[in-house]
Amino acid sequence: MDYKEVILLGSGRWTPVRVAVANAIYHSKMHPEITFRLFTDYTELAEPLSKLNIKVDPIPYFKEYKMKDLGAGTIYEGKCHFFAGKIKIIREACNRLDDGVSILFDTDIVAFLSFINLFNILKNNQCLGMCKDRFDTLFMTRNKPKKPLASNEEWEYLERECDLNKSIVYNIGMLLFRRNKVTVHICDEWFKEWKKFKGGDQQSMSYLAFKRPVIRSAILTLDHKYNFFLDWWAMREGTNDVSRVDKYTKDGSLVIGHGHNICVMQFKTTDAWDEAERIMKSVGLKHGIGKC
Repeated sequence: MDYKEVILLGSGRWTPVRVAVANAIYHSKMHPEITFRLFTDYTELAEPLSKLNIKVDPIPYFKEYKMKDLGAGTIYEGKCHFFAGKIKIIREACNRLDDGVSILFDTDIVAFLSFINLFNILKNNQCLGMCKDRFDTLFMTRNKPKKPLASNEEWEYLERECDLNKSIVYNIGMLLFRRNKVTVHICDEWFKEWKKFKGGDQQSMSYLAFKRPVIRSAILTLDHKYNFFLDWWAMREGTNDVSRVDKYTKDGSLVIGHGHNICVMQFKTTDAWDEAERIMKSVGLKHGIGKC
């Protein structure tokens, strides 16, 4: 049987870390057959979470890529641009185990319904699974108000090298990947592309998929229900958090949701939320931790 693994990221401030810990606690109890790994900069959580069969690993930072401003309104504080850590996590997982699939949840991702079928959704020639971003093309992302998600220099490069109106934009908040050498190779190429500007991880993957048909063929574009932008639809529909979740889970259009407010709302109704706080406080973590 293939080894199944869920990787959760918990870094920076109190709330994202608590969400990741609650995520791990809640779903590990629901699915004891799956290995849950939390990557965090608060490795003191390892001992108490090990008692719940949750593994804790340090986030592998690329400290040399410390950033302040991309020149486009996007500011990254703290130790690094975090996506460098994601790449290292994925490569480590691919090298560590063969014949298995991992699912990576970022700090603002939460599962509302069972995601177990994701482990069997990749076909033999597919290595990565991800959803399209709520913006259909790189052109729309370029013109996103306030935060265009990449530097002006990077956008100029993308406009020269590819057709922004034809390139799919992927969102990496929820990433499904097969642990094998092909995925490692794709991630190596992805990281090389990202290093050119050290900016948007989604832009670099979208560009890579557009320019490299072989890599594009290894990507399964998932249905939006596996990375549903609840905060985005809230603005469009004027509905509140609870009514949106109820509506979209009932009609099957929501399995995994995207948005910090939604994550907090989901876990506040579970024992996992209080248990996460108790565990964090037991190792000396307090409200106000983190700089990013």
